[in-house]
Amino acid sequence: MKTLFTLAALCLAVTLTYAQADSTINYYRDQRLTTKDSATYYVIFYKQGNIWLGKEYNLKGVLRSQGNYTATDISTPDGIFENYAPDGSLDNKATWQQGVLLQRIYFYKGGAKKSEIIFDKDKIKSQRGGDKRQQEREGNSVQ
Repeated sequence: MKTLFTLAALCLAVTLTYAQADSTINYYRDQRLTTKDSATYYVIFYKQGNIWLGKEYNLKGVLRSQGNYTATDISTPDGIFENYAPDGSLDNKATWQQGVLLQRIYFYKGGAKKSEIIFDKDKIKSQRGGDKRQQEREGNSVQ
């Protein structure tokens, strides 16, 4: 019985250690790492191969965004990010490459494409807007 208890405790310790290595929680305020008590939001990072999936939540636990990072911080987004409105609807999708914003697509609450912006470094290269019927118009102003 003692051996069985020791074996169960050892398995639990190994499982907890492994789980902690595959995920981490960071707390932020104004996009700066901070303590839990001063945070305005937090990000849970999940290891997936050589990237980290980050899920950002407000302090009430509502998902604000999710996407991949190259490390367990928010400084280098990489890939497609989904950003949500406070009501939980998809607000926009942003495409990043090693921390550089390439594209952002905005959506109406019903899911139709609202507008698209293509970036070249920090400048807008092109933008298109659409109405709720998904009819696109070049050069429309966006958010």
